[in-house]
Amino acid sequence: MCGIAGILRISPAVVPAADAVPAHWLAALDDSIAHRGRDGRGVFKDRAETASGGVADVALISRRLSIIDHGGGAQPMLWPSRWTTDGAPAGALALVHNGCIYNHRELRRDLTDAGHAFSSDHSDTEVILAAWRIWRERAFGHLIGMTACAIWARDERRLVLFRSAPGEKPLYIARGPDAVAFASTPRALHRLRTALAWPAVEPARRLVPAWLAFGHHHRMTPFPGVEQLPFGSVVSIRVTDDGLTERHATVDPRRSVRADILAHRDDPVRLRDGLDGMIGSAVRGRLDADVPLGCLLSGGVDSSLVAAHAAAAIREARPGAMLTTICVCMPSPRYDESLFAQAVASNIGSRHRTVDVSPHAAEDLVHLIETLGLPFGDSSLLPTYWACRAAREELGVALSGDGGDELFYGYTRYIAAGFVRTLAPIAALLPASLFNDADQRSRRSKATRFIAAARAGDPTSLLAVFQRGDLAGVIGDDAALAYEPIAEGVSLRDEELCTNLQSDMLRKVDHASMLAGVEVRAPLLDQSLFHTAARLSARELAPGFARKALLRGIARRYLPTAIIDRPKMGFAIPLGAWFRSNWGGMRDLLHDALTGTDPFPVHVLGVEVNGAAVRSMMAEHENGRRDHGQRLYALLVLAIWARQSRVC
Repeated sequence: MCGIAGILRISPAVVPAADAVPAHWLAALDDSIAHRGRDGRGVFKDRAETASGGVADVALISRRLSIIDHGGGAQPMLWPSRWTTDGAPAGALALVHNGCIYNHRELRRDLTDAGHAFSSDHSDTEVILAAWRIWRERAFGHLIGMTACAIWARDERRLVLFRSAPGEKPLYIARGPDAVAFASTPRALHRLRTALAWPAVEPARRLVPAWLAFGHHHRMTPFPGVEQLPFGSVVSIRVTDDGLTERHATVDPRRSVRADILAHRDDPVRLRDGLDGMIGSAVRGRLDADVPLGCLLSGGVDSSLVAAHAAAAIREARPGAMLTTICVCMPSPRYDESLFAQAVASNIGSRHRTVDVSPHAAEDLVHLIETLGLPFGDSSLLPTYWACRAAREELGVALSGDGGDELFYGYTRYIAAGFVRTLAPIAALLPASLFNDADQRSRRSKATRFIAAARAGDPTSLLAVFQRGDLAGVIGDDAALAYEPIAEGVSLRDEELCTNLQSDMLRKVDHASMLAGVEVRAPLLDQSLFHTAARLSARELAPGFARKALLRGIARRYLPTAIIDRPKMGFAIPLGAWFRSNWGGMRDLLHDALTGTDPFPVHVLGVEVNGAAVRSMMAEHENGRRDHGQRLYALLVLAIWARQSRVC
């Protein structure tokens, strides 16, 4: 687990290396990822001549959170283990890697048989390096895990970037006329673009509206010219006589699909057996660590099933050993699942700990947004961070149930989405404000969102924080730019697996865990399980419109009915109440941020925010006429981000 960053630049040979990649550029990149790795820091620089008489300068930077092979996994990692610019041997490689390879021990044996001599004892990072050396691009298809990595192949004058599916680890990229840079966080790349005086990129007008409407975007950042690498992609950047040339490829997901399980998709019992075996195998494969390991347990089906498998596997491997589980206790009973988590812990025999939420919510929120460098609008980032911070007190690795809802049809919106287009003519006759959303968790509020989505004929509106009318009141005609319709014939669930899963859920967990200093592993997002379950239909995953019925059937083998059949609560916080009561300083933060001097600078956002509309929204929320909690939160994080971005 790490933060990584780097730059490849072509310069005339007369330019000294220190000027081609100045120290203050590297310091800016390093500072942007420092919070992601507290256990080690490394910088590698190389210069190689090009065929046209120039030079290629490369720098790789790593911040390490040490989880596997404390003594042998330092980065940047080189092959051979020691070489310099003047004395680089044939085939010299350098690597930085963020993530974890779960099958590294099996691959190590295969690569040893293929002729690679390992210098580390059991580093998963060296396995990636060896796999590239032996297999080149085919290496990425052998990796089981979560990774974002960069490899410098010196002989080929080539930088290779890879980000695994389904996108657990981030990797942002920025391109210029003579250079390319990458990092685990986006803000430093924006600063670097400015420092390098790259040609200005006209910001896409829809970016800030999209971030405000949905709270995230799967590919583009609000920084012009800085984007996230698509998951499952390989980008090869080679230095040629014509400058830097890029070649793009993807890792074939079909290699991960378990055809033997899909062959029995018409037999519910055999399908459950096959998927249950895959889940158990995925959990066992994620128990390898040189630090204490446990589980984040919410008391919902997904994390409870993962914890049950983990507890059994740990007892089997070490009789008498107990899994450690961690749960966050919310101050509002409507949002608190800690009693359910305690019941699961008693059932599976784990050593359980319940922690209260942080009283410093406002302070934590500012820190989270400033270190992430994005106006991320999912408020569950806060409790996720608190859970990870509590876990860090005794764990280095925590398993989670992330991905279960997206993969196994766990959201009611997936079912509702099937009726959005068919009911559009009827919904057009109804006012969007038919129901009062004074409580955003109420059935009335959900009905309001469904009507708004049906009126638009677009299922993506079910995901929106701001519906079209509310957003238009804040940013005018630019609101129309925020919504990208789903292609005809694509389900909302399939769309989310490719977009929102990585841009919302996985971005949230990655940032919260890295800032807390703990590695979170999600067995339900094992590549083979992900690509296999993704091919199952709504009929197979949720027969009779029973949400997550297939996974619940598996969970019944291990957990009590009271846990399996209880209503879904979700990992949320009572934002509306906190903004009214000033719990954790949240009301003060909201008012300071949204009513201060120029909270939404046009030169930063590219759109004009109607301050009067924002203040009216705050007043409506304060007097209880409507619950604008989530919308005000989206505006709040945008203001925090804009304040920080205006000094970039």
